[in-house]
Amino acid sequence: MMEIDILAKCDSPFVVGYYECFIKPPSDDISKKKENGEMWIVMEFCGGGSMTDLLEAGRNINGFLMPEDCIRACCASIVLGLEYLHGVAKVLHRDIKCGNVLLTEEGHVKLADFGVSSELTNTINKRKTVVGSPFWMAPEVIRESHYDGKADVWSLGITVIEMAEGRPPHANLNPLRAIFVIPSKPSPTLADPDNWSPEMIDFIRCCLHKDPAQRYDSALLSQHPFVKAEVIALRNMWGGYNTDGKGGYRLLENRTPVALPALRRFMNRMRNYLRHVLEERDIQAGLDTLNLQKSEFLDNVNKANEEDFDTFHDDSLICKSKISKKNNDGAAAALKYFEMDDDYSFIVDHQDLETLRCNPKKNTFRYYI
Repeated sequence: MMEIDILAKCDSPFVVGYYECFIKPPSDDISKKKENGEMWIVMEFCGGGSMTDLLEAGRNINGFLMPEDCIRACCASIVLGLEYLHGVAKVLHRDIKCGNVLLTEEGHVKLADFGVSSELTNTINKRKTVVGSPFWMAPEVIRESHYDGKADVWSLGITVIEMAEGRPPHANLNPLRAIFVIPSKPSPTLADPDNWSPEMIDFIRCCLHKDPAQRYDSALLSQHPFVKAEVIALRNMWGGYNTDGKGGYRLLENRTPVALPALRRFMNRMRNYLRHVLEERDIQAGLDTLNLQKSEFLDNVNKANEEDFDTFHDDSLICKSKISKKNNDGAAAALKYFEMDDDYSFIVDHQDLETLRCNPKKNTFRYYI
């Protein structure tokens, strides 16, 4: 509910839009299997995927490096998103990383996933809770010190390195090990600084000061030479909306301006590679769903068959049921369970069904979509 509360009060072109929330009550239809209640959130569609998707797509290209002008344009949007969250919405994101930076098909950048975010009030302007993804976590968060929006700025610095190198610093370590390393080691830097401009290297340095007192905040970052020109372009593009906290972005969605040229070029270049990555993910998600249904099916077979077995002299197995003959057919019971589901999509091979009737503990089903 905290995530919905935060999204509902945000109205910025640099934060993914929230429209509506629907509650699906638990199913009480006895003719169907019991279903838990669900909450459905209607949000702005970002068809370009996340920056992580783009990095994954880039691995199919030999010698791929995300162009610096693309990183710069993306950082400008993130900085403006953080400036809005910290200054207007009074919210800490607490999980800035490439996976939570989404893009529209046109190339606009949006901050997403406020599942671990928190609000800053007049009485509590710093937090002391260890949350976030370990590799992107600021040292003061790990040490459980009081922290504010500058913790998000640290995560932005790590995200810039992630965009440049394809993964965050210390990614080769176990996450628990990384939690011990981050506060004790010097601030991370780019592995090959010669590939990048001095402005980008200095931007990362300003984000990754170990001492929060020396670290830039989001408002100061917007003036940094690395992103200053893009920040001005974005502010002009959106007509100054949300800089004063009055909102109005949602009124403009039907006439969204053209994205920054660097991101448009990059999105056009990566479109086919990105489509392949997203299709592969959809296929994997479908397989995960099928495996879950298979596991649920077999669980119900076993629950419906509490059998004892005796072995005869010919080593054949004979079922001796503890339950009545009416309830003995576990496979049929499981099938009936799934037939209650409108989405039931399994066909059980008849030979396997006969095998199960003789030996319910031998789950040798074959499944076909």
